[in-house]
Amino acid sequence: MDTDNKKYGVIVGRLLKSKVLQEKDIQYAERIRAKLTAQEPLLNVLKNLKLITDETIRATISGSQLDLRIGDLLVELGYLNADDLEAAFKIQQEREKDLKFGEILIKYNFIEEKLFYRVLSLQLGFPLVNPDISYVDKRLVAKSPLRILISQAFLPLKTADGTTLVAFKDPTDQVALQAARRLFGTDIRPAVADKKALLDTLRLLNNEAAGIIVNIDNNSIIGIVNSIILAAISDDVSDIHLEPSTDGLHIRFRKDGVLYQYKDFPKDTIPALISRIKIMCKADIA
Repeated sequence: MDTDNKKYGVIVGRLLKSKVLQEKDIQYAERIRAKLTAQEPLLNVLKNLKLITDETIRATISGSQLDLRIGDLLVELGYLNADDLEAAFKIQQEREKDLKFGEILIKYNFIEEKLFYRVLSLQLGFPLVNPDISYVDKRLVAKSPLRILISQAFLPLKTADGTTLVAFKDPTDQVALQAARRLFGTDIRPAVADKKALLDTLRLLNNEAAGIIVNIDNNSIIGIVNSIILAAISDDVSDIHLEPSTDGLHIRFRKDGVLYQYKDFPKDTIPALISRIKIMCKADIA
């Protein structure tokens, strides 16, 4: 099977081992790929031939301990080409030795930040969360020294069945993981979070602690709705799901047939958000 990994790539090798694909499928895809004018990753060719789907790939990565570095994974998934991978390694070796490889990819625009964190969550097997302030259980935050949350860049989101979900800027940072375990117990569930979104939420919490109150008014409602629509366009989603519930408003996006969490908003924002959407649709808001 190591031979298959070297020949086809780790993910395709795992799909072959699990019998999702057969050798004849891969050989057929290779023949098609050889006829293409532009070099395409084998996974993309297999998807275009309807032999696998994005969900198949996600399930394979999430359900396996793949011995694959993040850069190689991005190349195999078709999100990064080999030349850019080599260029990023060169930058790290020559100019940015203190930065992690993922930070270099984002800083030098080799990949979009959101896409990087999505793939990182697949690689690590951790959930990808949006650490919006409306999604944070502030009772957990109140029990935590804010200076530690800010200095170590992690944020508790919620507790369920005795396990605390904690969003990290870097879920592989052992110092931050140990700090979180000291605060919330050893049974924590690490999650991957967009670095900018996480730091923005920590700043908002720090402002609240300092007595700077952030109110939700009509202007911010307009901004919230606009940001939802722009995020949906940016992520190339097919549907936006607004799901009111007893504990708030849940926003989910559908992409490639799969629903995933975007953001949650407090319950008291539901009427204003719904009214704003009705106004944009020129619907009766009476």
